[in-house]
Amino acid sequence: MNLSQEEIKIEKAKHKEYLAKGNFETELPDQLFYSNSIKVLKKIGHWLNALETGQIKPLTTEQNYFIDNKSLEKLSQYQLKKILTYKIIWGQYKKYHQDWSELYKILNKASVDEIETLSKILKLKTASKEQIIPELISNSKNLLEILDDNPSYTSILEKIKKKLKISDGIKIFQEIEKAIAIKVLEEALSKMTEEQKNKFEKEIIDIANKEKGITYKAGSVFAALTAAQVSGFGVYLLATTTLSTLSGIIGVTLPFAAYTGLSSAIGIIIGPVGWIGAGIFTLWKINDVNYNKIIPAVIYISWLREKYSS
Repeated sequence: MNLSQEEIKIEKAKHKEYLAKGNFETELPDQLFYSNSIKVLKKIGHWLNALETGQIKPLTTEQNYFIDNKSLEKLSQYQLKKILTYKIIWGQYKKYHQDWSELYKILNKASVDEIETLSKILKLKTASKEQIIPELISNSKNLLEILDDNPSYTSILEKIKKKLKISDGIKIFQEIEKAIAIKVLEEALSKMTEEQKNKFEKEIIDIANKEKGITYKAGSVFAALTAAQVSGFGVYLLATTTLSTLSGIIGVTLPFAAYTGLSSAIGIIIGPVGWIGAGIFTLWKINDVNYNKIIPAVIYISWLREKYSS
């Protein structure tokens, strides 16, 4: 690209403007990146983005290589190392942003209590929105994948779909999450007697009435909760109802109202509930994906997505 002296002067001024911005917001947890990578992104992320998107024109051989991989032979070893570092960091940022930024936005909207709930499901030592995505990633890898590139949220959902034998035709995050919750609830219901299901349904009706003043008809609750089009408060009730049947697997008491009521109720109705959830996790091994954590987490995320997605 041949630029006139005046054009070069203008472009240099633009470059300085973007380089001076600093404090680039990744919209991702810092824990996803090496410390050096996050420093580079914070410092020159605006400039790298402007260079890639054409808001500024490349003025050096390195900058041309950053954009299109050309002119490699003209770079010194020092120049090549520097620009390759930027390319790797920027490529990693773009991948993570594509894979995880949507969920991170939801976590940023969640309340302190909701972050605490999700942290407890994942068995984090402290409640932290910054640790939730790294923990999901860590628990979604089996022993053979431990050194692989970090998976996307889509790939985690696909693993769970395969594990639970859910239709491969469901592709939208929101629909996959609900399908996972529905599958787990159906599994739990299949292990209950009719008397247990009737008592459990009554507890759900009572809680729905207290929480939202909604009265379900007896015999209709489970059909409503396992319908593909369930939405709004129904997704909340689906998530909390499903998690209540997994309380023995999760191994913690969670602090949100409907779950607490349902978990106590199901304990009274059918006794210890670990055996209900156990069927979902029978294939889990110590060197496998930790479905004990990621399935309940995804079920709770389904409610957060319903609540906070605009």
